[in-house]
Amino acid sequence: RVSTAVVGACLLIHTAAYPKLAQLYASDRSAYLRLLRIVLAGYLAMATAATLGAVLAWKSLLLFVLGAQGASHGPLLAAALVWVLLGIFGTALTGYLTVRGEGHRVLPLTVKILTLSLVMGVPGVLAWGPWAWMAALCAAQVLVLAAGWQAWTLETKRS
Repeated sequence: RVSTAVVGACLLIHTAAYPKLAQLYASDRSAYLRLLRIVLAGYLAMATAATLGAVLAWKSLLLFVLGAQGASHGPLLAAALVWVLLGIFGTALTGYLTVRGEGHRVLPLTVKILTLSLVMGVPGVLAWGPWAWMAALCAAQVLVLAAGWQAWTLETKRS
């Protein structure tokens, strides 16, 4: 829950910039890419600050969020922090696909991510506990990162 709240707060940068991103995609691709870089950098700066803060307050945070047994859930917090750092890429990619007119690619990608998360996450939880679910969510983001990298290289070659 906490990682989702942090991701949501950081994503406000993209939400605020989205109308301008959509306008720029249609009128000036290089300006679109510049603004998208700024949005990504802003998100990553905020997410990195939150991650560093969590690392510095590791034990206190585990105790506050997870209670007395929190000390045994370090891997869960670590996976959640990775999730926070990865949170922007899915949103940026779906925004890009939408303004590009390829919104029909979002659902199939989402289904692939869901399937991969379930295939890795369910056995992981049974074998290692709840942290494996977060780790599976993070690992499934490789699909987003690959699609995002492909889209980025395509767009930067055009601009």
